[in-house]
Amino acid sequence: MKRKILIIDELSPYTYFIKRVLSNEGYEVGVAEILPDHLHELDQNRVDLILLDIKIDNGQGLNYLKQISQNINLDIPVIVISDSKNLTEIENAFKSGAYDYLIKPINLRDMKNKIEHAFKSKYIKKARS
Repeated sequence: MKRKILIIDELSPYTYFIKRVLSNEGYEVGVAEILPDHLHELDQNRVDLILLDIKIDNGQGLNYLKQISQNINLDIPVIVISDSKNLTEIENAFKSGAYDYLIKPINLRDMKNKIEHAFKSKYIKKARS
């Protein structure tokens, strides 16, 4: 079964390029501009990982991240994407539940490594529970 990645970012050629790269790596990839109103949809649709632009939806990305990480039914790693190298923003993302952080423009090798690491970590965590 293919692992499913949801990209929450503005619908742009760049986002669709990332989608194509990840699809070519064998992932099933969806794109959305906002977080689904009902978080249980993420669980029902078996989203395995989220790439979330922190500045999406007029800066709502951090709120989205908090909603995802505080929902006890979801065990989905979230990799935050931003064009900011601001340490406070990066720190706030991790405090809010980010698994990892990517800075735009995204280094594709770095993105692939972080995604694979997240999946390995998630598998290890589930095996221990």
